[in-house]
Amino acid sequence: TTTLWIDMANKFLVVDSGNLTGADKIVSYLVEALSEVPGALPGIKASPIQTQMSAAAAMSHWLSTREAPYNFSVDRDCELKTPDDQKSTVRYSRHTLEIDEVAQHIAAGKVPTQLAMTWNERVSFVLTETAQLKKLKLLDVVLDGVQESGKDDDGFDTDAAIITGELSSLIPDLLDALGGELGDEEASGEAEASTRELAPEPA
Repeated sequence: TTTLWIDMANKFLVVDSGNLTGADKIVSYLVEALSEVPGALPGIKASPIQTQMSAAAAMSHWLSTREAPYNFSVDRDCELKTPDDQKSTVRYSRHTLEIDEVAQHIAAGKVPTQLAMTWNERVSFVLTETAQLKKLKLLDVVLDGVQESGKDDDGFDTDAAIITGELSSLIPDLLDALGGELGDEEASGEAEASTRELAPEPA
């Protein structure tokens, strides 16, 4: 089962899938199905979100300067790879990344492909070079707030409301950290992402 979330306020379509090809097929099926429902979302289309700075370039900058973007912190897990055919890989697990060695690997040509981060001390995740969010985890400050509100019933609706509520703020902050979205005239249409932007097709 694959979970989808449509955020109409921000015009995001989020797919809970680690397989980009599979996610693309699901999005295509969804858009096709919605287009056949009278009055549902007329003329809808979904396109990958593209940002001014690639996730790989942004992660390289954050690690090299040891400065995380606003509302984010860099955690203790990272994967670096060379972009050549050999794909030489260096992984750090539960290790501080504020060391010269990490910056030296990047200066030598390795590119971050995964970086563990935390948003606003509320959600931890792993950002990939294709701007996917993996291993999403709600932190104690969020879960404690749910328990205090008396809504901790372990139901799907409650869980979905909590995670989508956090993502509705996390995703815009992440887009800002990546320099903002490309305009339609700037986008090449070749980027991959699990997060899509919904917009009406031009008349």
